Amino acid sequence: MIIVIQNGNGFVNLDNVSRVFIEDYDKKIIYASLIGMIAPVQLGIYKTEKKAKEILDQIVDSYLDCNVVDYVSNSVYCMPGEEE
Repeated sequence: MIIVIQNGNGFVNLDNVSRVFIEDYDKKIIYASLIGMIAPVQLGIYKTEKKAKEILDQIVDSYLDCNVVDYVSNSVYCMPGEEE
């Protein structure tokens, strides 16, 4: 599954991700840690932890939807903006 970064300037292939997590700064930033890389990739920024967790849930749901028994399809998840 591919995740398109919120600003649209790149994407991350989940096959190369070891974890996706939220960092708690003034705004909640969702990062992806890539296998073999030290610095994580910023996927999106949200005002509240609730919104960031909703986005993580959507990513999981999208991943589960594209991986059904005996068949794995490709899927693209586009990180939504704050207002979406």
